[in-house]
Amino acid sequence: MTIESEGVAGRGFASVNLESKSAGIKTEDQLYDYVRGHLSDKGRTYVFIDEPQRIEGWQDAVNAMRVDFNCDEGWARALRAGDR
Repeated sequence: MTIESEGVAGRGFASVNLESKSAGIKTEDQLYDYVRGHLSDKGRTYVFIDEPQRIEGWQDAVNAMRVDFNCDEGWARALRAGDR
């Protein structure tokens, strides 16, 4: 299964690999701001964060995104299923 097979092709995607130094994200606030700056203006944005545990408090950033950006955790389940 891929995210496209879930009917989301052509929608907004934001991804960040926190293993890369080029990401430049060191705090939960920077993570939140990064995602906020990459939101689609055409509907839901699907967010993929690789290695979130590298950021202390990443859970708080993700919880705030869920509330502030009107999204849910469905994309996380689809991503996990697609990784199998």
